[in-house]
Amino acid sequence: MAVAGLACASAGNKISGREACVIAARDSEFVGFRPLYRDCAVDQVARFVSTDAHPNFRPESRAPMCYSADLEFVVDSLGRPEVGTARIVRTNSESFARAELETLQAWKYEPAIRDGKTVRQLVTAHQTAAVMVEVVPAGSGPPSPSHAASQRPPTC
Repeated sequence: MAVAGLACASAGNKISGREACVIAARDSEFVGFRPLYRDCAVDQVARFVSTDAHPNFRPESRAPMCYSADLEFVVDSLGRPEVGTARIVRTNSESFARAELETLQAWKYEPAIRDGKTVRQLVTAHQTAAVMVEVVPAGSGPPSPSHAASQRPPTC
């Protein structure tokens, strides 16, 4: 799983990049009454550590071989995703994106750090899944494990 932050650009003026990086009006619902920062406003970004959860997702028929979803949410100062802030930014399969959102509470992060303290950070996570379909002749059993291991899933 890769975690990608939101892009921030400096206008080239005397304001430092960190000070110029502000939460956009569209993200104001995330702020609440607690400070919130983008990746470009922290000294160390929130870093994905692990999850034990796997999405409960079954590919749709006639669906793409590769599924992807960009999810946006707040990681709190303890490294836990704030599930209530999660939203789907972009996806090629709503059911895949919803399945990923359902696992969010099990994700673990190292929290972002700003001025030596852990802080809340707005994070964008890009999730992908490659689906490999193998057609076998009618009446035959499933492919052997060695045959399945030799097949490579599509790259997304």
